Amino acid sequence: MKKKSILASTLLITLAVFVTKILGVLKKSLIAAICGASLETDTYFIATSIMMLLGSVFFSSVSISLLSMYTLRLVSEGRESANNLMNAALRFFLPASMLITRDLAQFYIR
Repeated sequence: MKKKSILASTLLITLAVFVTKILGVLKKSLIAAICGASLETDTYFIATSIMMLLGSVFFSSVSISLLSMYTLRLVSEGRESANNLMNAALRFFLPASMLITRDLAQFYIR
């Protein structure tokens, strides 16, 4: 039963990644079709790629660290303590990410 669940989860994640990649290609194709190949378009692609890379690195490191801390707390202190840790992390990171997004959006709009 558990093997089936892992396989289904793996297939679901693979499908989600595949759909995301297709949407990314469609987005870039639409931008290229509408804006054409220009210095501004290339600058846009480079800037968004750099920001996505930095975001991926940062949030991957946070999620790996948080998962390790959650697992350690779950084993040593129990589910309630581990859930309290996760709640505290979410109470910090969600508002912080919203503020960063708002500030970066204002920076790019100007």
